[in-house]
Amino acid sequence: MLSGGDGAAAGPFAGLRLIGASMAGIRPAAYPRRYRRGAGACYPGLMLTIFDMPILPSLTALAFAITFAGLLAGGLVKGVIGLGLPLVSVPIMTLAIDGRLGLALVSVPIVVTNVVQAVQGGMWRETFRRFWPLLLTMMVMLPVGVSILAQLDPGTVAVAIGLVILLFCANQASPWQFTVPPAVEAPLGALAGAVGGFIGGVSGFAGPPIIMYLVALRLQRHFFVASLGVVYICAAFALYVSMASTSLLGWQEIVWSCSACVPVLVGIALGTWLRGLIREATFRRIIVVVLAVIALKLLAQGAGLL
Repeated sequence: MLSGGDGAAAGPFAGLRLIGASMAGIRPAAYPRRYRRGAGACYPGLMLTIFDMPILPSLTALAFAITFAGLLAGGLVKGVIGLGLPLVSVPIMTLAIDGRLGLALVSVPIVVTNVVQAVQGGMWRETFRRFWPLLLTMMVMLPVGVSILAQLDPGTVAVAIGLVILLFCANQASPWQFTVPPAVEAPLGALAGAVGGFIGGVSGFAGPPIIMYLVALRLQRHFFVASLGVVYICAAFALYVSMASTSLLGWQEIVWSCSACVPVLVGIALGTWLRGLIREATFRRIIVVVLAVIALKLLAQGAGLL
């Protein structure tokens, strides 16, 4: 299991598990402040609380089926739109198991699925070439956000992000949709990366500003998914570097989380097939709906309802 020292070496899944924790509604603010000070020791209390437990208690056949279905559904959604694995999987799995255990199970699949989607179709080179300003500013600002986490109220941050996302969703549903002209794509990308990175350092989820930027670019759906995979991998790396002294997964947790890749990857394959059947306009509408769900979840977290 886990060691309790703040100076223990970090495990390999820091960043994306923190993203998963945020999407599952498990927030640093819910744990003692002594675990939320400074860039290197912001999250050990959160991680120990999530993972300092028996990793897989005895499950009934029904509980196992619900857990499997949750992982499959999360993989299916991520296969279609490129995001949403913990957002979908963890709430379903909590019908049968502890939500923190569900989060532990998706830790490895989050990494694996992002790598799979980043390399699908060989689009990762084009993603780096086109979006390097976004990726660079995101990775610079993520540690900055982590370093000032303890100085901000997480509830206020969640509400602010949620309101901005809802405004964007309302705009995308109107006839006057915001788009990004080619002439300002690079500078706006750098701005989106900086804002997304800062928010990711504070909240653990860098996605919303960057997703909104990619939606406004009107990217082809397969390139959109590949680009998100690259963004999430880079975000995980930046969080890993900025949290190098936290205590994370042990080998027992990694083994069970690796086994969870089976239903998730089946879901990814089905979702990827379904994505090929969806029209571009329908795909963008689905993304906007998912963004609205994320916004409502953030507002509920900020209001203390989750």
